[in-house]
Amino acid sequence: MIEKYIFGIVVFVILISAATVVIYVERQSKRQISLPAYNHRRLMTSIEVLFYEKLRAALPELAIFPQVALSAIVDTIKQPGEITWRNKIANKVLDYVVCVPGSYEVIAIIELDDNTHKRPARVKADADKNAALNVAGHRLFRYEARQMPSPERIRADFSNAPSRT
Repeated sequence: MIEKYIFGIVVFVILISAATVVIYVERQSKRQISLPAYNHRRLMTSIEVLFYEKLRAALPELAIFPQVALSAIVDTIKQPGEITWRNKIANKVLDYVVCVPGSYEVIAIIELDDNTHKRPARVKADADKNAALNVAGHRLFRYEARQMPSPERIRADFSNAPSRT
């Protein structure tokens, strides 16, 4: 007698569980799948485009790439603590990378700084970027967006700069 009672309870629980699963699956299939809100954006701001054109005029014989990930040209050395150093350069972007056409050896990095570079978080990010580039042996030129140099000045800076170490 008690066995029939327990059997009935087990069947009841199984039916309720199955019904709950069916209802849940049905509700989930009716929901629209929502993706995170993404929108397109331009590769460069209008100021960065203007400066890019000045760079091309100043250095026509070189290849200039805008918006390059720092990790594309700087890597960490395999050693204890490597992850800490890798995290310092993760998600950082260089404004312009200047290369030799054909071999694409990096000649220099150019950063165009606006007023946002005075914020404490940006000052730290720039310091991390500067340190990584320096240790990796890359030349870095920084220009102020509000005092954008002429193509002649850029060319002179490149001519007078010491070669990459």
